[in-house]
Amino acid sequence: MTELEDILARIFNLEQRDVKLYYTLLASGPMKITQISSAMNQDYTTTYLSVRRCMQARLIFRSRSTYRRGGRFYLYEAVDPEEILSRARETLQSWIAELNKNLTSSAGE
Repeated sequence: MTELEDILARIFNLEQRDVKLYYTLLASGPMKITQISSAMNQDYTTTYLSVRRCMQARLIFRSRSTYRRGGRFYLYEAVDPEEILSRARETLQSWIAELNKNLTSSAGE
C-alpha cells in the first residue's frame, strides 16, 4: 500500500483492498460488481464486502440500470476525488483540533 492509500484507509476507516477498489473504479469508470471482482482478481464475496464498506464511507455510489430485455443491475462508481479530498481535509482538521484540545488540557494540569 502506498503512503497515500494508507492515509485514505486510516481517514475513512477502510482496508487496503477497499482503497484499491476506489482507485479501480476511479480509473475504469462505472462497473458491475462482477466486473469489479474480475478486475481486482478476488472472489465475489470479498468484493461485495469491500463495495459495502466503500459505500458506507461514501467513497463510491451505485446506480440502478435495466437490461433491455428486463431485469436490473447495479453499476458502482467512484465519488469525485475533489469531494473525497474535501472530506479528508475536514476529518484531518477535526483530528488536529481534538489533539490540540487534549494536549492543551493535559499541559494545564
